Amino acid sequence: MQSIALNNRRILIVDDNLSIHDDYRKILARSTSESSLDELESLFFGEVEPQKDEVSFELDFADQGQIALSLVEKSMQNGTPYAMAFVDMRMPPGWDGLRTIEEIWKVDPQLEIVIATAYSDASWSEILDRLGCTDNLLILKKPFDNVEVSQLATALTEKWKLRRIAQVKQDELEAEVEKRTAELREKDRQLMHAQRMEAVGTLASGVAHEFNNLLHAIRGYTSFAQGRLEEGHAAHADLELVFNASDHAAVLTRQLLDYSRTGTDDLTIVDVGETVSNLVKMLRPILGKDVEVQSQIPEQSELFVLASRVYLSQAIMNLCVNARDAMNASGRLTLTLSRKAGVDNHNDQIVITVADSGGGIPDEIREKIFDPFFTTKAPGKGTGLGLAMVFNTIKKLGGSIEIDSVVGEGTTFTLTLPAAAAPDKENSLDNCDSHSPRTILFADDDEISRMIAVNAMESAGHHVFEASDGQEAIKQFLMHRDEVELLVLDAEMPEKSGLNVYREITAAGFELPLILCTGHSAATLEAALPENAILIQKPFSPEKLNHAIQKATADQGTSELLSVNQPLQKT
Repeated sequence: MQSIALNNRRILIVDDNLSIHDDYRKILARSTSESSLDELESLFFGEVEPQKDEVSFELDFADQGQIALSLVEKSMQNGTPYAMAFVDMRMPPGWDGLRTIEEIWKVDPQLEIVIATAYSDASWSEILDRLGCTDNLLILKKPFDNVEVSQLATALTEKWKLRRIAQVKQDELEAEVEKRTAELREKDRQLMHAQRMEAVGTLASGVAHEFNNLLHAIRGYTSFAQGRLEEGHAAHADLELVFNASDHAAVLTRQLLDYSRTGTDDLTIVDVGETVSNLVKMLRPILGKDVEVQSQIPEQSELFVLASRVYLSQAIMNLCVNARDAMNASGRLTLTLSRKAGVDNHNDQIVITVADSGGGIPDEIREKIFDPFFTTKAPGKGTGLGLAMVFNTIKKLGGSIEIDSVVGEGTTFTLTLPAAAAPDKENSLDNCDSHSPRTILFADDDEISRMIAVNAMESAGHHVFEASDGQEAIKQFLMHRDEVELLVLDAEMPEKSGLNVYREITAAGFELPLILCTGHSAATLEAALPENAILIQKPFSPEKLNHAIQKATADQGTSELLSVNQPLQKT
């Protein structure tokens, strides 16, 4: 806010009588001679106290309405508007006072105006009919009194000042309201987005358990069928494709759940070079014969990251499928791997690039491509979750993703992940003793899942007592507690959940290792998981289940057992 806008004493005098100009000047503007006399008085008699009631105004004059309008236009252009104007009613041969005011207010509608007239040219009602009802207009009868003019000038310039202050405050308030409204709209958008993600998570959570049980059955029976075939058999390769398809279906379910939850599960040391090499073999039939797939993977390089192998594979696969769509199923796709040395005490990084020769990404949608449900594809051609899943996965693994795109030339996605040390083969789970049969209590309410798991454990030499729900698991334990060495329990069961079964058994004084199985997101159970318990997520392979059993019982001694007839309570 400029000071001139607050202390504006500029007044425009519009009158065709030049002697009237002199009258206004004597009343409102101190002359140079008066100033000189003040200086002489101060010289002879010392400092003179200025009269506080005297206010000096800056005056401009016009003898015709057209000239007055040009002065007002110039003042507005220069940012030095007039605070008020005294306008005569009759000014032949040009515009009269009313016409002059009409034209001036078109340029500066905030100008305070006093009509100075010696005649009853128009009644007040007629004036208001023409100029409108406004508080910016007063009438001064000629001949006017000096004090009256001075008071009008002082009051109206002060009124103009207060109007400006009020307007500035109002503008600031409106700006603040607009800003706050924008913030609230953004928060509302974020809330709606969060609620939508929560709804998606709730919906997915409701079906995930049953869906994963079905996938578990598909994987289990596929594994059994594959085990009966020699590796060279034609059906063996077909069954391998069933495995791959069930893996991707399971990943889609998990990733959908991840939008309403945090955390990553099943993190292992992943060989990125091996993972990408395997993907390249799968990509050729998926992308089509018109897409040329190239890969640049360094040989014998340590390209390891801490990640979920399936999640990472799915993220890269999503980028490749997205690239195919961007190229309209015809073009060149290049996958490149490299290791970038760390700087400033930071670890090395593994860099994965997926480049295509498609049409590129326009600037106006580049910031939206990772938003869930955002898609440029036709209805039914895409869910809008592919790139959102990529972003979600890479961020959870502590990495970053960058885009370099030129419209008409193609797009390159660069994934950067923290490098991990090569796995210690001596301590690998694969080297666990596979010939240590155990006696296991297994509980799962899904019959097919139960049959597959029991078959897998018994095929590995384990002895299994099975139960179809939590209550039956307690009964089975009461019957066989002298024998049971390990609990393998489904997390979600009728009557009692797997965790409640475990807690009831441990509360009675038993210390048994636990493997908890779940068809939901592992992140939902991590906080409640007992120390040293193992969590595996459905669908899991027979190999994974048996590896978990070996790990859970590797250092386990014989638990303290109660007699067969003793009640299940701590003594």
